Amino acid sequence: VLLAVVGLQAQPTYREFGPLSLLAIPRLSASLDAIDAHVNWKVRLRLLMAGQEKIDATVAAKDNECALGKWIYGEGSRALAKDPETLEDLRKAHAAFHQTAGTAVRAIQSGDPARAEAMLEADGEISERSFDVVSRIRKIQSILGQAAAVS
Repeated sequence: VLLAVVGLQAQPTYREFGPLSLLAIPRLSASLDAIDAHVNWKVRLRLLMAGQEKIDATVAAKDNECALGKWIYGEGSRALAKDPETLEDLRKAHAAFHQTAGTAVRAIQSGDPARAEAMLEADGEISERSFDVVSRIRKIQSILGQAAAVS
C-alpha cells in the first residue's frame, strides 16, 4: 500500500533470486531480513526522494551496522576460518554496496536526484551491488552446507 502511495512498484526480494535460506550461515539463520534489507534499499531511497524516509548517509555507508555486516565481522570470520578469501569477497562486496548506498543518499540530500535515479535503475549501481552481495551469500551457503554435510 505504501508503495502505491508513492507511485513505486514492488522491488524484487531475495525470494526472486532463488533459494537463499541463510540456514547454512550460523547465527544468521533468523536474518533472511539481511538479504531483503539490501535488496530493498531501492525502495528506501525512493521513499527518501519522496520525503517519506530519513536516512543518515554516514550510517548507510557503514558496512558493519546491519545484521550481515555484524555477521561478517564476527561469526563469519570464525565460520569461514578455512576459507578467508570467500569471506573477504563478501566483505568487499558488502562494503561496496554500503558505500554506494551512502553515495545515493548524499546525492538525494544534496539535490541531485538524477544521479540517485540512475543508481536506482535496474542496471544501476545499487542493483548491481545488491546482486553481488546476494551472489556471495549464496556461495557461502554452499560452502558451509558442504562443510556441514562432511562433518
